[in-house]
Amino acid sequence: MSAATEQILGNKAVIAVDQDPPGKQGQLVAQEGAADVVAKPLADGDAAVLLANASTAPQHVSTTAQAIGQPAAAAHSVRNLWTHTTYYPDQLNWLSATSSFDSVLIDKSYFGTPLTIHGVVYQHGLWANSIATIYYYLGGNCSRFTADLGLDASVKSTGTVDYQFYADGTKIYDSGVVTNSTPTAHADVNVSGAHILELYVGEGNGTINYGNADFGNPQLTCKS
Repeated sequence: MSAATEQILGNKAVIAVDQDPPGKQGQLVAQEGAADVVAKPLADGDAAVLLANASTAPQHVSTTAQAIGQPAAAAHSVRNLWTHTTYYPDQLNWLSATSSFDSVLIDKSYFGTPLTIHGVVYQHGLWANSIATIYYYLGGNCSRFTADLGLDASVKSTGTVDYQFYADGTKIYDSGVVTNSTPTAHADVNVSGAHILELYVGEGNGTINYGNADFGNPQLTCKS
């Protein structure tokens, strides 16, 4: 048996899906050509999803939360059982999110425009006006958090913010004061073993006016 085959057969996350207590079978929820989508409800309310390509050519295979029996939500956590990686935080359910002006927004600014920092447009990300706090539950399973940070280009004014990240209450990152002229900050922090990740946006210069903070392309690297 090759090492690659042994790794596939010994994948504990996949075995756990197979041995999920209710023993419910996966059901075909969509089929288009050689592409199949199979969903299996799990004991904890989650769903295991198989996106299968039976052809030898690359295929685009996708589904929706509704199609796999999941309730509507602002965001869903998605875990790849092969790579053991959890994807963009804007696609995850936060524990809580508060912002002093409007809500924390996903993948767009307050004005509905794409998240943009110094001319760079981000498909994925978060927008918040200072003061803002966002909490994510990591459960000790993640090792790294990265994001591009800066004021959104939708408001070119005198606003300032500062970004601070906390892992289980311990500060692990501080951007210092960020203005419209500050170069994009590229945060890359170690969150190994942390159960709670807090993303905090402060006033910067003591006022919340025009404190339009972006988290561009935030990513968490996690294991199963």
